[in-house]
Amino acid sequence: STVDHIELRLVKMSRILKDKFASKDSFTKCLHERAGADKNGNLNVEDFKAFVVDQCREELISRKVNKNDIEGFLSAFTFNYHGATDINQVAPLVYETNQSKMSTGLVSRVRANPPPVLANEDLGTTI
Repeated sequence: STVDHIELRLVKMSRILKDKFASKDSFTKCLHERAGADKNGNLNVEDFKAFVVDQCREELISRKVNKNDIEGFLSAFTFNYHGATDINQVAPLVYETNQSKMSTGLVSRVRANPPPVLANEDLGTTI
């Protein structure tokens, strides 16, 4: 099934990312520094994809990782209408080792992050 496919990619990519970062904190710090997010904690899908590709460059060259692995991994995250996900939800999903908890997280509907700050500027609702 699709969920199984996504879960396999998530596990594979998580292992690779865990090998590169000693801890959840160091992963989160690097993600914040290199990919960045707006004040709502929105991580743009293109920035996220670029970060993952950059981190897995050697694996892509040696063909241990392919485009489907990266796309399947990104599919595990909930993106809002503007193509952004909550940057604070990335590390917990990558570092989750309990398979049943991981599966539950993939099939449960999580509310997407609010739109980027720029989307609300015209409404005059920014503080």
